Amino acid sequence: MQASINIATLKAINLAAGTEQTRYYLCGVYVEVTASTVTYTATNGHILLSRREDSAEPNTLTGAWIIPSDFIKGAKPGRGTDYATMVTVPGANDSQMLAFTGTITGMCAPVAGTFPPYQRIVPDKISGEAAQYDGNYAGTFAKFAKALDLGYFHIHHNGNVAAPVTFNSRQGVYGIIMPLRDNGSTATPAWDPACAVLSPDEREARSQAAHAAELAREAA
Repeated sequence: MQASINIATLKAINLAAGTEQTRYYLCGVYVEVTASTVTYTATNGHILLSRREDSAEPNTLTGAWIIPSDFIKGAKPGRGTDYATMVTVPGANDSQMLAFTGTITGMCAPVAGTFPPYQRIVPDKISGEAAQYDGNYAGTFAKFAKALDLGYFHIHHNGNVAAPVTFNSRQGVYGIIMPLRDNGSTATPAWDPACAVLSPDEREARSQAAHAAELAREAA
């Protein structure tokens, strides 16, 4: 029994995998294989990436495994094809190993753990309410889109809950990003457009005036 695995997709999805060993079950890509599809999913708790692909030939090996990140990072695909054949082989102490041949050759032990039910965090509606997101995680989506030639991506603002991310209207692929939480600060941000046309001296004078006003309020 065997399944065809897209190593290019596996490596791209791995960009969203976790690195904290306390949540070891997130340190890899969750691969779900049916007879006709393969779904690749990873999350670090802040972002999620998932892609479902149709299989060119029926998979005779079906099931779900967490392929460890370290193995994926170390895999060096050959030229000519993105695909590898995955089979299961017996390991030590009645364990199961995953063996790959094709564009990569190697063997790994799947992560022993239960991947969370990620479908539950996919929002069923989008509010459009503006939110703030970590720029580093947004950059991960850009790297993912570039790796798989998906074009642009779009974060659908959804207030203080999970926001879906789509890729150039492609079907079967999506992301999730969690918003930054509001810390309640009312401080004027450094990029305040009202200050954009002021000279450095004018900005400094405005800052000093604001500081003096704050001191006066505290003394009152």
